[in-house]
Amino acid sequence: MAYALAIQALGDPTRRSVLEQLRDGPRAVGEIAARLPVSRPAVSQHLRVLKEAGLNAVAMDSSALALMRAVPTTVVEGAVAGLEVLVSIGAELTTVAVRQEGVPRFIRTLTVGGSKLTAGIASTLHLEMAAAERLKRGAVPGETPQLAQARRASNGDVRDLAEDVRATIDFFASQAEGDHIERLLLTGGASQTEGLASAIGGNLPLQVMQIAPFATFDTSRCGLDAEELDRAGAGATTAIGLALWAHDAPLIRLSILPEEVAQARHARRMLRTAVASIVAVTGLLALAGAGKVLQVRSAQHKAHEAENQVATLTAEQTLLQARTAVHGEMLARAQLDVNALKGDVDWDRVLGQLGGLMPANVRILTFSANRNTSTTGGGGGTVTFAVTGKGDDHTAATWLRALQKDPDLAGSWVRSITVAQPGGDNVNFSSSATLTTTAQSNRSQEAKP
Repeated sequence: MAYALAIQALGDPTRRSVLEQLRDGPRAVGEIAARLPVSRPAVSQHLRVLKEAGLNAVAMDSSALALMRAVPTTVVEGAVAGLEVLVSIGAELTTVAVRQEGVPRFIRTLTVGGSKLTAGIASTLHLEMAAAERLKRGAVPGETPQLAQARRASNGDVRDLAEDVRATIDFFASQAEGDHIERLLLTGGASQTEGLASAIGGNLPLQVMQIAPFATFDTSRCGLDAEELDRAGAGATTAIGLALWAHDAPLIRLSILPEEVAQARHARRMLRTAVASIVAVTGLLALAGAGKVLQVRSAQHKAHEAENQVATLTAEQTLLQARTAVHGEMLARAQLDVNALKGDVDWDRVLGQLGGLMPANVRILTFSANRNTSTTGGGGGTVTFAVTGKGDDHTAATWLRALQKDPDLAGSWVRSITVAQPGGDNVNFSSSATLTTTAQSNRSQEAKP
């Protein structure tokens, strides 16, 4: 019953954060609440649940240190191995730890794991997560048709995960001042993914091996065969390391904070202590008759805040006036553009359409036009053509019939005509028409603000 209560209590991340703060000693409820996104009553409720479950923070262990504890230091030819990289690939996190002769030198946790590979396979092949997990690990017969598809589906994610791990190793190597990494040890449930070990090894000049956490234990009474132990061991390495920390062993306080960060943290604590002391002294002075001084300071502070607010509002007013002036100028310029484009004619379309309707025996010598800029409508203006062609006055009639088919022109007529001797270009005439509203372009509408 007590075990069940403890597990239930630790299932809440807020309560785990409370325990982490209590690890350094007792704290006030207000101090705990100040570091969490919850109220003081909520913190009190969490503390009551932890107390009922019999939980109290005694020590905190790192999963990376547990990983190193679970994997015995490699001994080669009677000597302890040099630099070793331990990589544990879990469902959501990947831990990379480097040790030298059993001593930790580098630890980094990557926020990516095997669940991303499983989700990619499940999404691509439309499978449940359990089936996708078996395909990912290759725990299916080799002739399974979806196995090759699963490998193709996970290739990109496997490559990305391997590159993240190699980048972490390269980062350490660049800071290691020439130290040579001898081997890379893999573990974690996701490390059994097909092709992941070779992808991580890549072209790294080191030996890649799978960790066997049960190798140094007597497993004869566990009821598992060798294959089942291998599968279980991949996901149990960190748990074995946590269990190997003897409860009566001396506690070692480990800080992963850089020295300058730890110093800054200590300085902030000292500052908080000093501020608390000053507040206490100020309270005593107030009780001794210094209340008037505090009132004056409060009034000065409020006056200073009021001055700052006035200055802020004045600056905002000036900025708003400038923006209003710029906006008004932009509107005025836009209206000028609209006025200038009133009655604008789309000449490319008008002349192109006229060219398609013109009789084959005439050609335009010249044309002139004017557009209507009136706001009361009346069409787009007028256009006058000087035309020459073969034939007689029937040629002009053919021309007029062609213009009547043009929706951009209306009221077309022939102002004058001259018929020369028969043969050749022997008719010349002047023709006028009114431009309809369909001939106008929409540029004035586009220019409106």
